[in-house]
Amino acid sequence: MKINQTLSFSLFLSLFLIFSEHPVNAQQQKRIDSLNIALNISKEDTNRVNILYYLSEAFRETLPYKAIKYASQGLILSNKISFIQGTSICLNALGLSYYQLGKYDSALIYFEKRYKIVSKINDRKGIAATYDNMGVVYVHYGKIDKALELRKKANEIYTVLNEKKLLANGYTWIGNIYKEHGDYPNALDYYLKALKIYEDENDQMDVGYPTLNISSIYRYMKQYGKAKNFALDAKNKFEIANNPNGVGASLYRLAIIYSEEKDYDNAIKDLLEAKTILEKTQNSYFLTLVEMLLGTSYRNKGEIDIALTFFKNALVPAQNIGDIALISGVFQNIGTIYFDKGQYLKSFQYMIKSDKGFTEINDKKTLIENSSNFIEIFSRLNKPDSVLKYFRRYQRLSDSLFSEQNSKSIADMQTRYESEKKDHLIRLQEVTLKNKNLVLHGSFVVGGLVFTSLIIIVILFRKKNKAYKQLVYQNLGISGIKPQRIFEEDLIIENDIAILEDEKNISSKIDEDQKKQILECLAKLLEAKIYTEPSLTLSSLAEKCDTNRTYLSIVINEKFKENFNTFINRLRIEEAKRILSLAENNIPLKELYQKLGFNSYSTFNVAFKKYIGVTPAYYLKTAREVVLQI
Repeated sequence: MKINQTLSFSLFLSLFLIFSEHPVNAQQQKRIDSLNIALNISKEDTNRVNILYYLSEAFRETLPYKAIKYASQGLILSNKISFIQGTSICLNALGLSYYQLGKYDSALIYFEKRYKIVSKINDRKGIAATYDNMGVVYVHYGKIDKALELRKKANEIYTVLNEKKLLANGYTWIGNIYKEHGDYPNALDYYLKALKIYEDENDQMDVGYPTLNISSIYRYMKQYGKAKNFALDAKNKFEIANNPNGVGASLYRLAIIYSEEKDYDNAIKDLLEAKTILEKTQNSYFLTLVEMLLGTSYRNKGEIDIALTFFKNALVPAQNIGDIALISGVFQNIGTIYFDKGQYLKSFQYMIKSDKGFTEINDKKTLIENSSNFIEIFSRLNKPDSVLKYFRRYQRLSDSLFSEQNSKSIADMQTRYESEKKDHLIRLQEVTLKNKNLVLHGSFVVGGLVFTSLIIIVILFRKKNKAYKQLVYQNLGISGIKPQRIFEEDLIIENDIAILEDEKNISSKIDEDQKKQILECLAKLLEAKIYTEPSLTLSSLAEKCDTNRTYLSIVINEKFKENFNTFINRLRIEEAKRILSLAENNIPLKELYQKLGFNSYSTFNVAFKKYIGVTPAYYLKTAREVVLQI
């Protein structure tokens, strides 16, 4: 089982270096104490809003939920006293805090709200900063072109405003994107542009960051000598600037280089030094990364008990900052260690915890990795039914992920995807055959491999075909067969972004008459099948009901126990099912998706399969067979 450090850490690390504030230390704590004193004696005016904002900023990295509380109070007061600039900064603080928690949908909602305000008052710097933050979220969605577009727009504004430091940050950010996509010459070019600005401005505090990123480029290019030199240069610059977090980051990067050279002793030496520094600065994020790499290094040395200790240590700082992806990655690695120790049930327990977190943030790539982990675990436990269950999940998630990719290279992507599925099936067979209970005779390994392959393929085909027909019959109302369980992570999300934050406080402000009015309006619109409009969003639907998107979202959640996206998609698929079940239906599937409000046939196809369990083409074919039999 391959160990995984979760996320694209190099990108996430770089973004963190650029946009984060320093965590709470003694000096910062003194500032927090002063702000709390000022808050206690402040009136309900703009000064109080600013204090709340600075408190939110102070807790963003260490206690993001507390940061959200202060920013929410600031937002409410800003709206009450019509302090537009306060509303702007508090919305930004909320977006950054939710981003810190890994709740990217919520973060984007607040950034979008802020964008409307800064655009209205023509706050050019605020517009550029919002472009920055929205771009970071789009990176997590995999929408790299959109992210780059926003970042370049921000840089244009910073150039006009002569904001050199922010422009340098922008160059570094773009360099990160190119680095992640393997375009090292472009990445290096942008890092050098950033470095020149910092050097020209004699910015000792920040000049180490592009130096560190240049080190990472040479590491990716396997030029480890240059990579070490730049990492050491960055470390020296951070030491001169008295920036201990930068020193810790440099040591971490050096350790990565040593790890890739398989020099685990030197890697561990630098990591332990970094650990000592980061424990003093209470930098939970980097401390988590360091503990995880220590675990990886000791595992590679074969010292899995020590590795397990460091992975468990990583849980503490990861949970301190509440980063779902980071916590889930730690659980995944702990599960891997227990797999190494032959404690497969214990491994499964941690992998399930990991799976829950990655499901919550809809990280399908890692969920596919986890499916492979579950296959290996259950093959060792001699549980063929569970092996097949997770193999089917692997296929389902792969199908879903594939359908979400850019349609520019469909043919090429399909080839790679089919090849990946074949490779995974071969791997599944090899792992399953390792279990002595599944191998009759050692001398017939090759024959057993082929035989097992045929059995798996036949079982999968028969079960899938039977299940598909049962699903269609059940949806046509022919039998009482229970529908196939649909994994939550497989559901399609289209159009608007769901509001994920806790809405209890807001909900209490909506009286029953308001809820009744919203429901009555919603009922009329749904009767008119408004959900088939392609451009329908939560905001546009809220406007038609003369309410706001938050109130409408709360009413939908309370009444239907679904968020907006799930609710609308379910209605669209129910309408599709109704139309496809009609004997007189003659609408081609390629036209039906437009009639239902979907933006593409591929989206409709995947959504239908995830809700009903089969593709619309299979459903239509089986429904017509039933009609002919009747």
